[in-house]
Amino acid sequence: MAVFIPVIAKAEVGDYNHNVDMTQEEYNHLLQLGFTEQEVYFMGENEFEENKHLEGEVVGETTQYYMSTINHVTGESRSYIIDESGYNIPLVMQRGNGYVETVYKKMTTTISSINTYYRYKVTLEWKQMPATRSWDIIAIAMEPTKVYMRSSITFQQNYCLTTGACYSSLSHQPSSQTYGGGASFPIPTGNLKSLSSYLYFNVDKSTSATITRLFAQGDYAHATSTVSQSSISYTLSAGGIHLNSNIISKYDTMQFAEASWYGTW
Repeated sequence: MAVFIPVIAKAEVGDYNHNVDMTQEEYNHLLQLGFTEQEVYFMGENEFEENKHLEGEVVGETTQYYMSTINHVTGESRSYIIDESGYNIPLVMQRGNGYVETVYKKMTTTISSINTYYRYKVTLEWKQMPATRSWDIIAIAMEPTKVYMRSSITFQQNYCLTTGACYSSLSHQPSSQTYGGGASFPIPTGNLKSLSSYLYFNVDKSTSATITRLFAQGDYAHATSTVSQSSISYTLSAGGIHLNSNIISKYDTMQFAEASWYGTW
């Protein structure tokens, strides 16, 4: 069942969050769980209440940078992993016999230790705003022989307009699967200045055997042409998001960003 909740407009409440008052200790707890400063600032009250007292720490993290080229005439798209310096080069637009859009994205996947369980989280940030605004997919793949999802999926999208107004949206279609969890969601229209989204869920052991390594594969698929929400179909397994044949040509896919943890559990 889709989860559609109206966007929440920015309001001035405090230095840490636009919607609820929080102490510095609570703020620090959220950062230690793997939330970014922006995610804490736009966090809703329900999510804040669920996380503010949790004691945790990030035990595995990876950040990858991507350059994607999308030919809006042929429909062909390609994504490449680049280094951080490459991520900072300016946007390139080419016009002529075709129109090629070049965009840059940053994806961070984290594994956090919380009490007796772990949390898998992925964040996707756009450097340039995408030309096509349809339904995108964000997800995390896991190892079902080692862990299972012990919580529902939490998703949020944050964006600001060039006018300075900022918003948050919880609208998404969640998908809990054997190999992980994902969400499809609509990209907002308008003149955007910033755009990001994140997803996470908690996992617990699915085996009595001792676990010495965990991995979480954060992944993202961007629609390069208009896609109806009802047509979206994908599976999760090792390697992240696997789009079904009916929509694969309409998406720009990218290499997953894998976070690992080593220890004894």
